[in-house]
Amino acid sequence: MENYQKAQKFLNEENIDGWLLYYFDHNNPHALNFLKLLPTTHISRRVFYWIPMQGEPVKIVHAIEENVLSHLPGLTVLYDSFSSLDKALKSILSKAKRVAMEYSFCNSLPYISKVDAGTIEMIEKYNCKVVSSASFLLHFTSILSLKQIKMQQEASKFLETVAKQIFLELERALCKGQKISEYHVQQKILEYFAKEGFFTEHAPIVAFGTNTANPHYSPHPDSCATLEANMPIMLDIFCKLDKPEAVYADITKMGYSSNEPSLEFTKAFRAIQHAQQIAYDLLSQRLQQGLSVKGYELDQVARAYLADLNMGEYFRHRLGHNIHEMLHGPGTHLDSFETFDDRPLVPSTCFSIEPGVYFPGKFGIRLEYDVLIMPDSTCSIQGGQQTHPFTFSSNKKALTIAPFIL
Repeated sequence: MENYQKAQKFLNEENIDGWLLYYFDHNNPHALNFLKLLPTTHISRRVFYWIPMQGEPVKIVHAIEENVLSHLPGLTVLYDSFSSLDKALKSILSKAKRVAMEYSFCNSLPYISKVDAGTIEMIEKYNCKVVSSASFLLHFTSILSLKQIKMQQEASKFLETVAKQIFLELERALCKGQKISEYHVQQKILEYFAKEGFFTEHAPIVAFGTNTANPHYSPHPDSCATLEANMPIMLDIFCKLDKPEAVYADITKMGYSSNEPSLEFTKAFRAIQHAQQIAYDLLSQRLQQGLSVKGYELDQVARAYLADLNMGEYFRHRLGHNIHEMLHGPGTHLDSFETFDDRPLVPSTCFSIEPGVYFPGKFGIRLEYDVLIMPDSTCSIQGGQQTHPFTFSSNKKALTIAPFIL
């Protein structure tokens, strides 16, 4: 089945008269992807691709670039002047009332809202109502193949191993009185990645002490913390196999450089662990019942729980993000806070669940694992579910790390 025929299925289900894909000057990576165009393809004029609810697609291209969409099915309509483009679009959309585009009402989903206001106005002057393509676009941008699912699982298992190894090395260094910095640990993780054939688009987050209160902290070699006793530790590590089409894994683990974390730290850890569990349980229950679940819903239940514990104001980012070939993928995010993501969570996609609280000048806690929704709509946790922080033994002769994997 052609991609446009798959799109027509969604258009019929949502009673949308057609999907108008628009690309100009690198404005719409989603259209670029759907139209199977390379980012390096020379396109200097506006391109439209109209997929009606029924019937053959239409390619609207400039006369000097008439072959730019020749690889796609459909009729070709040429334009040259602005007036001829206006005439072509008016004719093609003459019977359409609802037209989907990469648009989000009030820009509530900036990841989707790629079509400029002027183009929206141009289309709506033909008595068309522009609606968002967000609900079905994700089926063309974020679906994982079975091969990609296996690569994501492999990356997740590798990150679990790396996290355990790093915490063991930290404990050994502390027990031996050796100085070890955040930057040193960060570089050590990158060495593990390179040695085992994994790639990351930027360096992992390694934070000790009060630096854990900065969600996107990055250590600098000349000004970073050195591990001491009674410090919280945050490892946010992410990578993918260094292979074509590989998918990221992204996990965050917490530790404490003592065998008895502070009561304040323990209380916050338990709250974050439970908020993560609440979100996962809602997802699992909905999928088992064959019901839809949307990104914002998982964020809301976790956020409400933390708010009841008077921690809501310290949870300052979304609950999770889509994961694909990019670390932050094009699919559904778990978000009712920074944006409002009302897209569904669908089979063959991956995303993180990562609640966190950050107390300025004190510490921060974030727990993160990945969730794969399999093709059969079952879901599974990737990267390990942390139920206890890594804690360090006070016995320097026999090191023992508290278990954290269920």
